[in-house]
Amino acid sequence: MQEEVRGRWIYIPYHEEVPVTFQIGMVGSDGVLLASDRLHTQFSPYRNRFLSDKISVHEDIGLAYCCTGDDLTTIVMQHVLGSVRADRKWPIELHLSTGVDRALEGLASRSKQGVLERPLRRGSVLAVYRASRAVQLWKFDIDVELSKQLPAYLIENHCCIGDDVNAASFFVERYFDNNHKVPLAHLAQLAAHTVLMAGATNPTGVDGLDIVLCTQEGFTPIDEKELSCLKQQSAELNSHISAVLLG
Repeated sequence: MQEEVRGRWIYIPYHEEVPVTFQIGMVGSDGVLLASDRLHTQFSPYRNRFLSDKISVHEDIGLAYCCTGDDLTTIVMQHVLGSVRADRKWPIELHLSTGVDRALEGLASRSKQGVLERPLRRGSVLAVYRASRAVQLWKFDIDVELSKQLPAYLIENHCCIGDDVNAASFFVERYFDNNHKVPLAHLAQLAAHTVLMAGATNPTGVDGLDIVLCTQEGFTPIDEKELSCLKQQSAELNSHISAVLLG
């Protein structure tokens, strides 16, 4: 948006243009890992920051997801959950498309009625779906201004959303082996270190850590005891890198 101040136009970013949230999906040999920070930032009417879960797990239908952006993605995924529960025979990409269509139709109707509290614009989703033969990682974006869902991608290696230009994404890009998949347990430290370093790089928008391991046997959140160990190992690794590079 723009605001006129003393005769000059200055650019003031919409609040979701300020990078918040950092989330990763990684495909391993036995399933998919989802990792996310826990910092929520609300802007109504002032900035309110708090820690809470961001990864939503629905074991009964084999679906887990995390999302970035405003409340649009949450509304979309509520429709997706309803669609999956209504008919598990559809491929997941049809459920994603149905969820987006229904959410946008509802928003258009509420907008015409003038009952929208604030405009909803865009966001991204990482969704894990337990299909009959494999656990799949999907990524898609939504943009109200385009009035449609952007293409949904079946991810074969890894993907970051949210503050995806955060320099911490280097660790995944550099150390995730695209040519040799490893068990999810072996990816946990890489995921943890990447999310934690994203928080160190952008402490205003990223903080905390949650990890869920998604396999054919079930979707399992890593408990607090193991998360504490991963955080400690990340801190030690960070100190070691600093000592080697800076002496």
